[in-house]
Formats: sequence, structure tokens, C-alpha cells
Amino acid sequence: MADQPVQLALDIPGVEVKHQARTDNLQKVGVSHRELVAHVVILVTAIHMAQTFTYSIPPALADTLEPGMAVSVPFGRRVVTGFVWSRGVETVSVSLKPIRAQLSTRVLINGQMRRDVEEIARLYGGTRAEILSLAFPTHNARVEQERDWDFFAAKARGEQRFTRTVDEDLLEEMTTRELSDYRGSLAVHTLIGAGEDDEVGAGAEREASAAEGRVAEERTVSAAEEGRTEASAGEASAGEASAAEGPAAERNTGEKNAAGEGAELASQRLVIWDVVPGFSRWVSDIAWMIVQAKQAGRPVVCVLPSSSHIARLSAALYRYGLVSLESIAAREDALKREISHTKKQAHAQGVLSRRLARTIKKLTKERQTSDELHDMAQQAQAASEAYERLSGHVHNLEDAQASLERELTDGAGPLADYCTLDSSTSPLTRSRSLTALSSGAVTCVLGTRASMYAPVGKNALFICMSENAYVYSDGEQPYASVSGVLRLRARLHDGLYVAVSLSRSAQAQFDVETGEALSVQGTQEARHAIHVSWLNREFLQSHDEPRLSARIPRYAVGVMTQALNEGPVLVLADHAGFALVLTCDSCHHAARCSRCTGPLHEIDSAGHIQCAWCGASATQWVCPNCGNTSLRKLKVGAQGTAREVSMLMKSQQVIVSQPASPQFPRGPIAQIDASPRVVVATANAIPKVNGGGYSAVIILDAWASQYDQRLDARTDTLNLWMAEASQVKLGGQVLLIGECDPFIADALCNWDAQSLARAELEERRQTGLPPIVAAASVWGDYPAVMQAVESVDVDSFPPLVASLYGKDGKLHEVEVPRVMGPVSVQLRETERKAPPLAGASERVKVIVRVPLSSRQELATRLHQAASLVSIQRQGELRFWMDPKNLAIR
Repeated sequence: MADQPVQLALDIPGVEVKHQARTDNLQKVGVSHRELVAHVVILVTAIHMAQTFTYSIPPALADTLEPGMAVSVPFGRRVVTGFVWSRGVETVSVSLKPIRAQLSTRVLINGQMRRDVEEIARLYGGTRAEILSLAFPTHNARVEQERDWDFFAAKARGEQRFTRTVDEDLLEEMTTRELSDYRGSLAVHTLIGAGEDDEVGAGAEREASAAEGRVAEERTVSAAEEGRTEASAGEASAGEASAAEGPAAERNTGEKNAAGEGAELASQRLVIWDVVPGFSRWVSDIAWMIVQAKQAGRPVVCVLPSSSHIARLSAALYRYGLVSLESIAAREDALKREISHTKKQAHAQGVLSRRLARTIKKLTKERQTSDELHDMAQQAQAASEAYERLSGHVHNLEDAQASLERELTDGAGPLADYCTLDSSTSPLTRSRSLTALSSGAVTCVLGTRASMYAPVGKNALFICMSENAYVYSDGEQPYASVSGVLRLRARLHDGLYVAVSLSRSAQAQFDVETGEALSVQGTQEARHAIHVSWLNREFLQSHDEPRLSARIPRYAVGVMTQALNEGPVLVLADHAGFALVLTCDSCHHAARCSRCTGPLHEIDSAGHIQCAWCGASATQWVCPNCGNTSLRKLKVGAQGTAREVSMLMKSQQVIVSQPASPQFPRGPIAQIDASPRVVVATANAIPKVNGGGYSAVIILDAWASQYDQRLDARTDTLNLWMAEASQVKLGGQVLLIGECDPFIADALCNWDAQSLARAELEERRQTGLPPIVAAASVWGDYPAVMQAVESVDVDSFPPLVASLYGKDGKLHEVEVPRVMGPVSVQLRETERKAPPLAGASERVKVIVRVPLSSRQELATRLHQAASLVSIQRQGELRFWMDPKNLAIR
């Protein structure tokens, strides 16, 4: 970096600089000279300011300022925050403006993290400033003075293995459970447990031997419990023996295969983990992985969808004996607050006692005696005693504070086992967690989306729960996809990325089929621990259902009645609101584009129909299912479910749980006891059952899933239904009521997420959609979007080929268009009501598709196009690499 030239102009293709203007932080001088300089990334997120800016380092900061520290620098007429990216002595021919102030005394962004930021920005066509604004949104200088972070970092580095007392019985029990319930879990156990210097193959062999012993022991215990002797076992039929040994043999085979592939495991960087049914099973799975990683001395980054997920996982880690930085800080803050409050009380009592003593002395000199003087003397005595008592309490609290400090400093374990990064917490708490992570004092973090940028070291374990969730894939810049970022960081850190989910995304299945990922699935026994039934028309007819069109059939009422004998029953009304969609007027299947299979929607009051993805007109639409040519509007919703259930279950208590609204101000119910009752809830407001799960779960309105217009609609629907079905306790029943895509229903009934992912990927292959191809969504003002598409020059990319079935029933490779659109962007409600801005033009969106090998080139060209539009101020232009939804911006 010492040879980096001072940047006087923006190097953007297509911009011709006729006159070089003086920049705000540089002034021409006549003689070149050597100067100590710093290259700073300023936190200004304009896309055309992606380069570093050069400033001189004042002599006062020459010995303390290091790369990765936060600084404030002059930028134009403002003073902005930035991070020093590099420093050195360079020959310059200009007078540089100096750095204004050093904001941090510690390195917040180490060299590894700076490399990560650069690679992520390149991958998604963004800027370093965009990522740093999310990764380090706050910095509190007070946190740096709280403790000696370097001491605790050195202490953490000195612990080669996790030394805090862990519940070994719980760990052994969970290890046996994980290895028994999942095929491929032994390989993951070996990968996570392998430190930087461990031999993965040797570890796999040792674990396989131990696992075989555990499985054999399980068989022996099981046979003893059932009263089977060797003689009776010999007389058993071959079929019974095979059935009894099936699950164990399945596990044993997977373990032996994992041991034999130890050499290949060493280079594995990606694991796709399909969660088996069970209430909070994902919590125990991830907690087990984290404890394994901590014992192996590996850093951990675990990204979760929400704060409630963080709380549930933290509770599971607490049961293992792990301690969070937040709990330690809470203890310290509580002691500080109580000491401060007690001192104030003691001071007040002391002042009162002295004041009363002076008053009593004055009245005594005046030889006045009265009942008032006697009462005053009693008050003074009480105040004096309170002062002594409170002073003693202050000393006890200060002793407790000193004891806690000694415990943290002199204890065998690290400062804390993990910390959290949650957007709902205070800036001080987030700054403390970031400081602990960047210093190395804490090496494990649980957090929401932005925690994917958490600073960690080499050989890290990256975990994401439900990587395909919409909360991880915001369409607005500068938000990169969580799954893409963690995949990249796992490679950069020589680490491991584990995608834990109920359903499997098309991208995950693509990684498995291409050999990039290791697949972990539940055994047959674990996947069928609950009973799932699909109550479609065929099922109801076979059970002589008298009301085939009923929203809650008689069969479901019977299951609910029987289940109430064992505990509460959950009825899901997922669609609390409603959406207007177009369907076939005859068979009610969702209307799809014949060109790209995208959803159709009305674009104006005249009833003109257009595809929401590619913009193709649908004037002569024909339903591929029944041949009908007419469309109808359908409102999807679930209103009055509680009233309907109350009429069917008149003798049972029915309660409602849903998010707060003007119509329902009470809001969701947090938890209930295990007494019999019917709970009608929406998916995001399911009450927790104390002491277990629901005895039955009823999922209503399955047909509504057919009208979801999103690209990942089917996998998202399966994920939602599996999450709801997981609320039932083991051995319970789940009913899916209504017609829906048979692939989704079969995947739910068999708890086989891979089957749906395989079908979804095959359809993407036939239509040329991600992840078979790389795609970007580009939107903004019409002139800017069209200029960007032209400057990207999509025709220069290799041909885009999809595999389609011809009339002969065989697959044929066909070239598909690289650009879909433009399509008008639908305005939000507030935008529609606002008056149009002067000079504003129509906002449109296009989808650009290229082969996977050209993805990085597409991101680079889009970045250059957006920079050109930004510097020339030609209007709004945004783009989104790897869009999750093609129908929205």
C-alpha cells in the first residue's frame, strides 16, 4: 500500500474529466516530499466514493494510530468518521489535510476483517463504507476503558481448549442423540471438533469407533427393556429383526462412510443440515455445535432470524454452563447501580442525622424541652443507624464487586463464552460486543443479520438458522445476502459454514448436487417422530367425509377432540391479512406467465395483465392445468377462525393469539400451561407451552399457498409449515387441511426437505432461474435503468442456456433472454398519495441473468454503471445481486 498513488479523480469508465478540480483535502504544491500518510475509508455510502482518501498523520498520532482504528477526518465542509485502511511514508506532491482526531484507542478492524470487507464488497458490487456502516454502526469510547481487553484477549488465546466447567453429562447425552438422529452428523462432529492442527481423518476414525460402541449399547439396552433374551431373539422372524435393526444399521452405515471419507472431510467448507421434527430441536442442534466448536478452540458466528431466537439459543447454552458477556456486564452494571444508589441513600441519611443533631444541640442550649424535641432525637438516632447500616451495605457491595473482578481476572476460563449482536439492544451493548470480538477477548457471537460481519479469526465456524428467510435478503443496497457472505467468509477463514434449516433452499440443493456441500438429514426413525396427515379431497373421500368443502372437516374435529385429552391443540390461521392475486376462474390454480412462469398481475384499472417478473403481456392467457381462458381475482385470508372453531368445539376453551393491532390491542400470548384448550394463532404469535408442546397442530387454508407469487414460495411455505408442525410434541399429530402443491405436502408428510428442493431445482434448471444462473435485479428511474443495462452490455456475456422438455418428452438446451423487463415498479401506499416530484420519471425494474461463471463480472459492471449514474446525477439507480424475489424491487 506504500506505493498507492494519491487519488485526485474518480476512476470511473465513461466519465471524461476535462478540467481537474482541486479536491477538498488536497492542495497543489510545487515540490514533492516524503510524508507519513494514512489511507482512510470514510463512512460516506455514495457508490462513486468507493476508493480510499489520503490524509496526513499528525505527529501526535504517529505512534498510536494503526490500521483498523476509527478516526474523524475533514471531508469538504464536514467532518466525517472513517477507518484507517493502511498507513506508510509516501512521496506526495500535494499538501494533505491532517486527520482531525483518533476516535478509538484499539484496532477495531484487523487485517483479516479488512480483507473480508473488500471481498464482500467486490462480490456484491458494493463499497467498503456500506459494509462498515452495518458491521460497526456504533463506537463508544467508554467501552474501551471498562476493562483491559488486551489482558482478556491474551488470556483467551492462552486457552488452547475450552476450560470452563461444562455439563459433561448433557454434552454426552446430546452427542449420542445427534449421532443417532442424523445421517452425516458424525462427519460434522468430526469437522467441528477438528482444530487447526488436528487430523480430520484420524478424528473421524476414532469417532466412528466410539459411535459404533454407542449404537451397539443402544441395541443392548433396547433389547433388555423389551425383555428379549438371546433365545427369544433367535426365534424371532427375519423380518422383525431387520425392522428392529433398520434405523441402527442406517446410522452405522453413515458413520462408517464418514470415517472412510476423512481425507475428503478436511477440505469441506459447507454443510447443509435439515432439522428433524421436535419442539426447539434446532436450538439443541445448534447449541451442540457451538459447544463442540468451543471445546475445539474455534471462533463461532451464529446468525439467527430474530431476538427471540437469540434468547432461546442463549438459554440452551446456559444449560451447558456457558456464560454470556451480556450477563457479566449486567452483573457489573447492577452492582454499580446499587452501590451508587446506596451511597446516595447513605449520604442523605447522614445529612439528615447531622442536621437533626445540630438542631437538637441548639434547642438544648436554649433549655427547651418538649415532645417535639424528643421526636427529633428519635429521628436523628434512626437516621444515624440507617447511615451506619447503608454504609456497611456499601462496603459489602464493593467487596462483591471486587470479588467479581477477581473472578473474571484470575478465573481459569475466558472473560465470557459468547456475546450477542442484536439490533434491538442499546448502542452501548453492541459496542461492547464488537470491542470484545475485535480484541479477541470473546470469540463466539450470536446475533441477527448484521452479525454476519462479526470480526473473528481463522478456522471459524459460521452457522445460520433458516438461511433462506426473507429477513436475511433485503433488496435495498447495501444489504448483502447472509448465506452468500457466510459462504465467502468460511472460505476466507479456512472455516466451516453450516446452514441449519427446516426446509432446504434451491441454492442449498444445488451446492449438494455439485459436491460443494455435505448433506445432513434425519434418519427414518427421527423424521417420523410425529404423524403428519394431508387432508386433501382424496383423503377426505376415503374417510367418508360428509363436508368435503368445509374449512375444518369432521375428521379434523375428531382429531382435535381426542388430542384435547392430552393437552392443548394449536390451530394455525397463517394468513391474518389478505393479498389480491389472479387465478384461473375454473380450477383456481394461480395464473402464471407462459414465458417465464412468473406471477401475473393487473397493471392498471383497465384490467391489462402483465407478468411481474419479465413484463410480458398476457392478453391471450390459457390455463395450462385445465385450458380455461378466464381469470378471477381472489382474496386470500383467514377471518373469524376463532369463531368458527368455537362453534365446532362448544365445550372447549378457545383463545386467540396474534400480533397487536387496533382491532386486537391485546397482542400475542407469550406462553400457556399444558391444560386442554384450543389456541388459534398466526404463525408469528404462537404461544409457548410450559413443559412441552401441543398435542396436535392443525394447519388451515393450505390452498392459500398456491397463490404466493415469490420465487422461493414453495420452500418458504414448507419452512413455515415445518416450523408450525414442530410445535407438536413427539408422538403428536399434525393435520394439513386443503389442496396445495403435492410436492410441498409430500415433503411435509415425509419430513423430507430434500425432495422438494430437488424438484424446485429441476424447475429452475428448465426456466433458467437462480441458482442455475446468476441474476441481478436493477431498478430506479427509467432512463438510469436503461442506461445501466446498455452499459453493462449483456450481449457480451456467454449465451444463457436452459434445459426444457420438448414435445418429444426429451430435454433440449434452449437459449433464453438475458434481460427480463422492464416492468413498472409498484409504488408504496405513501408514495401513491404523495404529489409527484418535479422532474421525476417512471420507476422500472429489470432482471439481468448471466451464466454463473460471469457473476463477478456482472457485479463489477453494475457497480461501474451505478457509479456513473451517481456522479452524473442522472436519477435513482439501485441493483441487488442474487435477488430472493424477482417480483419486487
